[in-house]
Amino acid sequence: MVRQRLAFGVLAMVQVSLIAAISLVAVALPAVQEELVLDQVQLTLVAAGYGLSFGGLLILGGRLSDAWGPRRGFAAGLAVFGLASVTGGLAPGDGFLVAARFAQGVGAALAAPSALSLAGALFADPDHRTRTLAVWGGLSATGAVAGMLLSGVIVAWVGWRWVFAPPAAAALVAVAAAPVLLPRLTPMPPPRLDVPGALMATAGLSTLTYGLLALTRTGNPGAGWSITAVGGALVAAFAGIQARTPHPLLPLAHVVEPRRRLSLVTILLASAASAATNLFISLFLQQVRGIPPLQTSFHFLPLLLIAATGGPASRWIRRAGPEAVAAAGLAGASAGLLLLAFWLNGSFPALWPGLAVVTLGLGLSFSGSTVAALADVPAHERGVAGGVVNTAMEVGPTVGLAILVSVSRVKTTAMAQRGATWADATAAGYALALYVTALLFAVLCLAFVVGMRRPDVNQASVSRGPAHRDVQGEIP
Repeated sequence: MVRQRLAFGVLAMVQVSLIAAISLVAVALPAVQEELVLDQVQLTLVAAGYGLSFGGLLILGGRLSDAWGPRRGFAAGLAVFGLASVTGGLAPGDGFLVAARFAQGVGAALAAPSALSLAGALFADPDHRTRTLAVWGGLSATGAVAGMLLSGVIVAWVGWRWVFAPPAAAALVAVAAAPVLLPRLTPMPPPRLDVPGALMATAGLSTLTYGLLALTRTGNPGAGWSITAVGGALVAAFAGIQARTPHPLLPLAHVVEPRRRLSLVTILLASAASAATNLFISLFLQQVRGIPPLQTSFHFLPLLLIAATGGPASRWIRRAGPEAVAAAGLAGASAGLLLLAFWLNGSFPALWPGLAVVTLGLGLSFSGSTVAALADVPAHERGVAGGVVNTAMEVGPTVGLAILVSVSRVKTTAMAQRGATWADATAAGYALALYVTALLFAVLCLAFVVGMRRPDVNQASVSRGPAHRDVQGEIP
């Protein structure tokens, strides 16, 4: 059991590092732009390159994890991720830095679904597996928080290049520990690896994400809409091909099952809300309140509460089921977002209460929806299931965030045209985006409550979880 816990600790460290790689760079962008003399397009590629390749390749990464075996896929992905992180820290110019960010995403896309498969296989007991997956659901938010808290300190003390050091160190430790601690699972390759489908999925998700980012980061909205339309068309074409091919990259039945579909939407929206909350609060504190980056990081200390949700969530999931926990988390997060919106508008006196409630709500939402999304997954689809869950986690902070930023800018522009001050218009724009997100959370909460009334949703289905009966010995 001790070695199993150590193994899970290594996998958790990797998952946190893969997500932290996004927010670690965010605070460093002004320093990167100044040193490397980047224009807005180049800076956008530095910021978005990791998420584009990570989110676009996750489904393929899940299939490759199945084909090669999760432990081999885990080590290979982390080797690429670690080398790319070192390259990013040493990059002499924007070309090397952008390439390093894309390469980081490629490695992460292979390592993340492999890590999830390995985490589910560590414990044969259903209760242990449920607890493991519940804790795993909160690790993405933990990674985002860790990146936000560390980035300001690293940039202020040693410079932006060192933000690549923590991911590189985590990759090195995990690759060294993998042969000793992680279980060896039998590879389960699909009858045929759908490479054209993988390329279309990657191109579609990447183009769609970049198009939505272009809507908020360029002065040419027509180009952004065109790119978004192309990306949407590619995604639709991918779905059509997957519905007809005998050996699909992504079995559509896996996604359209009602409980799993609702869980994936929750994961996507929760990750988008986490990214939007961090971005809006950070910009408001620095640009409107004039607080330095290092002090801004300390305002996010309530986000550390996310680490406290995994244990209680696993116990509540065993008693009430993952849907009930996800619904409770969504209700809490919705209330917390309303408090933050009131704070931005000046009608609530303090930041920390809203931030604490949002953090606890998001932790429960991630835990409950992750367990529900992975319940009853056949062993031969465990890699692609992990890829789909991680895709939702990664697409949210890019696609979802881009949409929320667009909503915010529409409100800000409208108020500025009516004569409001820049500070008031900016605060109102951020608040509107949080109001919209709170409403969406309330709708999802209601959908979970209605779904729990169906006779086919019960806690027994959760205990089965993703069965990993092909483990060749728990620990080699």
